[in-house]
Amino acid sequence: MTRLRRTSPGRARDRPKRVSRVSISELSRKAVVALAVFTAVGLAGYAVSYLVVLPDVGSAGFMPTSLGELDGTPSAFATVLAGFALLYAFAFLPVAAMVTVRRYQTAPVASVFAVCLAGVSSIIEIVNNLPVLAARMYGGELAAISDDVLLRLIQVDAIRYLALDVAGFTLAYLAFVFYALAAWRTTRWPAYATGVSIGLFVINVPCLWFSPKAAVVLMAISILILSVVELGLGRIAAEDSTRAGRSAPVTVQPG
Repeated sequence: MTRLRRTSPGRARDRPKRVSRVSISELSRKAVVALAVFTAVGLAGYAVSYLVVLPDVGSAGFMPTSLGELDGTPSAFATVLAGFALLYAFAFLPVAAMVTVRRYQTAPVASVFAVCLAGVSSIIEIVNNLPVLAARMYGGELAAISDDVLLRLIQVDAIRYLALDVAGFTLAYLAFVFYALAAWRTTRWPAYATGVSIGLFVINVPCLWFSPKAAVVLMAISILILSVVELGLGRIAAEDSTRAGRSAPVTVQPG
């Protein structure tokens, strides 16, 4: 004869509770997608700002040769560019790390190279653009110096900013290349889109000498394509995280 044993309500509460796997995977999916959207908005805003303003640049157009209206304070256009660059830089690294985690088993070398390049690129852009916002927001009065010294400081700052900006975006392009390689087995359109983006960016360099406006347009379109690729990477990471959540149930042990 089998005897039934009663379980007290207190004992039932002590049993391990199964956390909803759907809620955890959904939360992680939304976080990855949101960060990917922020990154894409930063890149797209950076590109659209160039298309709206179409600054007059050339092979030597990045270097100011006279003060004019310059007073050492970043212009509104430079401030907007810095804001979008910072939005991209702060949001890109978490997405890059998540994609690397999800793709490490299938493409370990490409994933590790990609996240390293993305990390260095983000740090460079943050270090390069954060002082621009700080200088714009500073409400104090700067010391008065002669025009020659001020022009020299502005030129040195322009060289520094341009060097770091080119380095940061070059590493970002390389990171996208490695992520496209990591996703090649399952999704190939990011590789094709990244190739088109890099091709446009390379073409824009010689255009600086004979058609500066066209160079700006090509560069902006190249960055816009990268913003679309970023959305694709966020989607890949979100889909993979959902699958991982389904295959690994999570339980909470009593304290």
